[in-house]
Amino acid sequence: MANASLAWIVEGKKDLAAFFPAFYWRSLRGSALVCFVFLLMAANTPAQDTKTRKTTKGSAFSVTNYQDLPVADSSCNSEECAWWNRLREAGNKILRKGDQNSKKAYASLFVEGMEKSYRVPLADRPPYVLVFGPPLRPSDLPSKQKNGTVSLLVEQRADGTVGEVKVLSGVSPDLDQRCIEAARSVIFWPAVKDGKFVTQWQPAEYKFQKG
Repeated sequence: MANASLAWIVEGKKDLAAFFPAFYWRSLRGSALVCFVFLLMAANTPAQDTKTRKTTKGSAFSVTNYQDLPVADSSCNSEECAWWNRLREAGNKILRKGDQNSKKAYASLFVEGMEKSYRVPLADRPPYVLVFGPPLRPSDLPSKQKNGTVSLLVEQRADGTVGEVKVLSGVSPDLDQRCIEAARSVIFWPAVKDGKFVTQWQPAEYKFQKG
């Protein structure tokens, strides 16, 4: 299935994803290689307390800075408010834990909101990252190249899926494709406009430097 890592199946239906402004870096212990990944937002979000999640997997150590998803800031009826609170809590659990159960709970609630045409009780805002794609390492650079940047433009759809991905500037066909796949694997909260989730194009930049 295309983009299987991006979408879950909930009662036979494909869902979603969502962007959160964050700086994400990954280093490999015992190695001088460091990979920086930036997902650039088109607009600023209100100031909130920044939290940190640290993850260790084998020899890899990662740090993700994030903010809790926003509380409702506009009127909603009782049913919409209850749904929103549950969706927000599920999204915050993904940010804190990143486990599969949290992802499935979030996916189910997101689909519920689409099926029932609930209004999103937020002011207009850009997408938020919940889960980044697989790690990319400087060793993926061509053998004689010390650094490089892959710049993409990513279509983040209102239904939480990633659409078209355009390469604005690349390094090599192989590394460009790896970055495209990473961008497609991001789980994100879509942009909000006029009380609805909407499709937006967002820039994504992957920087590599060999130590």
